[in-house]
Amino acid sequence: MDTFVETYNFDGITVIPFCTSGSSGIGMSGKNLEANAGSGTWLDGKRFSGNVSEGEIASWISSLPIVKQRDLADADITVMDAKYTGSALEPAVEVVLDGDLLAQGTDYTVFYSDNVNAGKGSVKITGTGDYTGSANAEFTISPASISGAAISGVKSAHAVEEIFVPLLKKLTELQKKGEKEDQLRKRLIDRRVKTGVEEKASAEFVDFSDMPNVRLCLEHSKKADLILELDRDGDYHVTEEAM
Repeated sequence: MDTFVETYNFDGITVIPFCTSGSSGIGMSGKNLEANAGSGTWLDGKRFSGNVSEGEIASWISSLPIVKQRDLADADITVMDAKYTGSALEPAVEVVLDGDLLAQGTDYTVFYSDNVNAGKGSVKITGTGDYTGSANAEFTISPASISGAAISGVKSAHAVEEIFVPLLKKLTELQKKGEKEDQLRKRLIDRRVKTGVEEKASAEFVDFSDMPNVRLCLEHSKKADLILELDRDGDYHVTEEAM
């Protein structure tokens, strides 16, 4: 026993020695072990007789001046919903256990995942301090709306060149080819599958995030009086005029 306590690091640990004996008490055994250990917090120990009952031991444990960690498995977790921004989102989290509001950083830590794209984000809380265990929760990331958006300085707008121009050109091509909505949906799903996302998850994402905006474009697009193309130098060229 002496060799064990001499080699083990008890920093941050509370030690309560106990033993069973048919005659002598615990004496200085606990104090000697504490001296040999040189670390940890050592409380007074106790000797039990050889015929001690389970109830006596349970009663003694309940009387000890130690804090028992509470498990977060049954905690109620509330996560605020968020809106897509293109960056990782970390909405506020509220954790309540048995009516007590816990403090982030003191009672638990938070880990976010799947928290960039529209759909369902995930949160994992892990107990610290007086709390142990972990629990999971989800939150909703709603798609961003471009309704009412204004574009200025388009000659130097990177977003116009990289996003809107290709999208508008693609929609124009689809309308000319007479492709149906389900064909476009399949293309979008296949594109996500090729990046390594499972087909079911890809379909759920496309239906939730992409298709509502695609339908709006397909249903409400009208032939333009003038079609411009933005080249890599930031200059516009007329590519088609309405007849």
